[in-house]
Amino acid sequence: ITGELLLQSLERRLDNVIYRVGYATSRAQARQLVRHGHFTVNGKKVDIPSYAVRQGDTVAIKAGSVENASIAHAREEVKGRGIPEWIALEGELG
Repeated sequence: ITGELLLQSLERRLDNVIYRVGYATSRAQARQLVRHGHFTVNGKKVDIPSYAVRQGDTVAIKAGSVENASIAHAREEVKGRGIPEWIALEGELG
């Protein structure tokens, strides 16, 4: 069960969630985008990649970052990758 809890903890990281929904092509890129403040959680800017996203949290791209070239490229590149069933995506990815 320890391994299961570790995996759950790692999956809840904000940088991992950003990667999983397709806003980054790698976890390293997701970490950098989070550090640069391109995302909000429940309407508040979060720039800590290890932030633990909880059930019911809303993660969004900041209004000024929607046209970011890195995010746009990632969204286009990973369109067919799919999203884990534990993440609910509202709106369009592309």
